[in-house]
Amino acid sequence: MNFWQRTSVRFALAPVAVIAGLLVRLALTQWVGPGLPTYVTFYPPVMLVAVVAGFWPGVLATACASLAADYWLLAPIGFGITSSMEAVGLVLFIAMGLLMSAVAGRYRHIRGNLENLVDTRTQELNAAYAGLKQQVELIDPTRARVIFNEMQRVLQVRRDTAAVHAAPVKIDLQWVPPIAGALICITGILVLLGWLSGVEDLKSILPGLATMKANTALCFVLLGAALGFRRNRGFRLTCATIAGAVAVLSIIEYLTGGQLGIDQILFRDPGNAQTAFAGRMAPATALGIIGAAIAILVIESDNLFDKLTGQICSLATGAIGLVALTGYLYGDRELYSIFAYTSLALPTAIAFIILALGLLTARPEGFIGVLTAPHIGAKLARRLLPAILVGPLILGWLCEEGVKQKIYSERLDTVLFALITIFLFSALI
Repeated sequence: MNFWQRTSVRFALAPVAVIAGLLVRLALTQWVGPGLPTYVTFYPPVMLVAVVAGFWPGVLATACASLAADYWLLAPIGFGITSSMEAVGLVLFIAMGLLMSAVAGRYRHIRGNLENLVDTRTQELNAAYAGLKQQVELIDPTRARVIFNEMQRVLQVRRDTAAVHAAPVKIDLQWVPPIAGALICITGILVLLGWLSGVEDLKSILPGLATMKANTALCFVLLGAALGFRRNRGFRLTCATIAGAVAVLSIIEYLTGGQLGIDQILFRDPGNAQTAFAGRMAPATALGIIGAAIAILVIESDNLFDKLTGQICSLATGAIGLVALTGYLYGDRELYSIFAYTSLALPTAIAFIILALGLLTARPEGFIGVLTAPHIGAKLARRLLPAILVGPLILGWLCEEGVKQKIYSERLDTVLFALITIFLFSALI
């Protein structure tokens, strides 16, 4: 029996690992001073014990770590907890320890089953090979060669058939750009109708926020149409050029402090607290439109530099929208307003994200090819990317809400965010 498979060794590993974690904690406290998170040095020992020894030793390690933290680290010294926050932290640590033990124990169980299966199959193959070799020795070499060639042919046919049925299929996302273009066009048209009819909700979604300017809405209509009909070269170039020119003129107005007469050309904007210059799009909005216009201009080019430029501009446009959307989600105006100028509107941020998605999927050989490829790495990327983009945003917002509602302190908020993120991505992987 393997040394680590012995029951006594597996369960003895739990208290030894916890003692090591406690000693590391005490050494770190002497080095950096007080203030370390209570359970920061106990998570690695619990995970190590669960992976190496299994579920029940992991549970024992969790229990030992909880008792050690309660006795030596939590006030008062000895058994007993007087703070509700520390009690919540202890309960969360126990829950996380049990979860780690369950996941690691399941992994260890599956790995053991696979090892046993491999050993069994290896023995069966060795026995079959020995039997076949014995039979071949009883017949003449010419007949043995014929049998061998026939067996090789049958095996090759079976491999080819299995490869055809098991071959992964490359994902086709060419339906995304037309839909994204249509959504962008509809967004721009609805905002223009809001300016025409005076309905504020169509301009900003929520009252009191920055409104999407009329010239911004017009640019989105042009960019959405250019993306949807990107095969029509003349139409695409015309729409993208006009939208990019409007954004460039807005940047020139900011840089020079002048008025070129394009801000109020469609509708009269009275302005609000979120708008520094009535009718003028925000600098971030102008930069996003310029990036999208450049990406559309080179979207059909086969030149390597044009391809790379288009992909980078598409990512930059999406990043502008994502940063602004994060600012709205967390109520931080600095993320959707640049240099105290006009704020980037919420519908503009959402439109930028949709536009970037359409632009990236329009070039399947670009960055999006990493996600649509048929190999296992692309499958893993498709599984992780949505969680990477959305998970931290939602978790961060929930943790912030817990602090605002005074459920726990700001310090515990950071610890909870880190721990939940770790276990979320561990489970996904």
